[in-house]
Amino acid sequence: MNFRFPYWWLNKSQTGVSPFSPYLLKRHALTQAKHGSLKVTQPPGCPDNWPDSDKALDWLYQLLSILDSKASALMRLNGVMLAAAAFMLQPEYHVLGIIKLLVAFSATGSTLSIACCLSVVSVDWPFLSHVSEKTTAGGDKVFDFSNEFHLLQQVADFRQKLYMTGWRMSFAATVMFLVAIVLFFLSQL
Repeated sequence: MNFRFPYWWLNKSQTGVSPFSPYLLKRHALTQAKHGSLKVTQPPGCPDNWPDSDKALDWLYQLLSILDSKASALMRLNGVMLAAAAFMLQPEYHVLGIIKLLVAFSATGSTLSIACCLSVVSVDWPFLSHVSEKTTAGGDKVFDFSNEFHLLQQVADFRQKLYMTGWRMSFAATVMFLVAIVLFFLSQL
């Protein structure tokens, strides 16, 4: 089965571009960094080499795993916010119109945040499915991992943006909900 890259709108050309993103190059430099005086820097004598591919792939998957964990936690928070919003909107509480509006906007923000987070935690293609296999003139098989690295980094960048968007929506929803709760308790006095 030929699996199509799910983020086709991100699929920028890789021609002439290193398969290792600036993040991977900085992460590699970190492995060689030393502490001196008040700074942690890569020593000047270290060769400017490429990271080992297996380490680079592990770093990318670690980054994606961290994003997954953070998005999962944010979805749990948003779920609690939605439950609280549903509780506050029950008719027996006789909530003022402005409070209902704030709670409704808060619930909408939490729902949109959950939608962003669901996109962060999705599994979009089988692992190493964008590795191409070629046969040399001598009959040896050669695997090219460049496209896999390129696409994984694009997905990581996109998911970081999605997570930050979801986090901002969740933050705004939380502030609106806090204002609604304060107004609700003030109206009960």
